[in-house]
Amino acid sequence: MTEPALQFAEGFRPDTIRSNRLRRFYTYWDARRGTRAMPARCDIDPTEVPWMLGYVSLHDVLPDGGFRFRVDASNTSAMFGIDMTGRRLDEYPIPDVRERIRSALETVVLTREPLRTDLDYATSFEKWRYERLILPLGTDGRVPDMLMSAIDVAPMHEN
Repeated sequence: MTEPALQFAEGFRPDTIRSNRLRRFYTYWDARRGTRAMPARCDIDPTEVPWMLGYVSLHDVLPDGGFRFRVDASNTSAMFGIDMTGRRLDEYPIPDVRERIRSALETVVLTREPLRTDLDYATSFEKWRYERLILPLGTDGRVPDMLMSAIDVAPMHEN
């Protein structure tokens, strides 16, 4: 995997989202937050975003600073061969990937803004480049207590 291109030095910019699916998901999230920094989980209705089902993971922000996968996206779980639903991030079996996930989730909690990253993933059979979007959710509209992450994948071809 390559290092993610973290985009938070100057604040999140929606125009950097390349994936149509992720851009549409961001637009939904943005509309649901209204004038708040972020919407609450109860503002998000999965039936309004059927094109994202299978691509969205929900992460609880725990009081001890950790994270728990409330739901791990089924398509993501199938792609990576790991289903983290109901498990703490600390249980993720690949240490370097676990730390990259932790860093991205912590960045969203700290900045209270969405985060977009590009990542590469390879197996002995295929290579993918995927764009990831992480969006904060907060019961009070200001402090994240849950995060939504979603990916969009494109196969990479050797030249």
